[in-house]
Amino acid sequence: MNAGQNYPKTLVEAVRYFADLDVAHVFFTNIRWPDGVVGCPHCGDTNVKWLNERGVSIWLDDLSRQRLVSGDLERLITERNVVGVTTNPSLLAKEGVQYRERVLEICELVDGPISAECISSAADALVDEGLRIAAWHPNVVVKVPMTEAGLQAIGRLAAQGV
Repeated sequence: MNAGQNYPKTLVEAVRYFADLDVAHVFFTNIRWPDGVVGCPHCGDTNVKWLNERGVSIWLDDLSRQRLVSGDLERLITERNVVGVTTNPSLLAKEGVQYRERVLEICELVDGPISAECISSAADALVDEGLRIAAWHPNVVVKVPMTEAGLQAIGRLAAQGV
């Protein structure tokens, strides 16, 4: 299988395209760059704008204080078309920062969606927390755990426009 071929667009195409998961893994490993950014299978471009142009949004899922202070996040936004950032309250707590303040700091740098996670476990608490988090900034997207209580909260939050 050559990296220059078109990617499958549906699950049916993927099943036909890759004989099994090992073949798929080898294919994607071969076109993956050492820093984790995939290059265009046609031209090798590491600025993944080609993915954005096909409707794929690139989100950074390992934001650290170092990425913020070093300018690396801004570089990834500019050079690699990162359009969103996920956050994790427990990881940020290990850095000794307040979750809300860090999310707002990220919002100043990223003109796109910022995922902020609820940590409550009961539906009512998740709704309250989700409403508070959604009010932090227009770019904040509330992430709710996929539990029974979370599913209840998601419906109630959606009904309120979150």
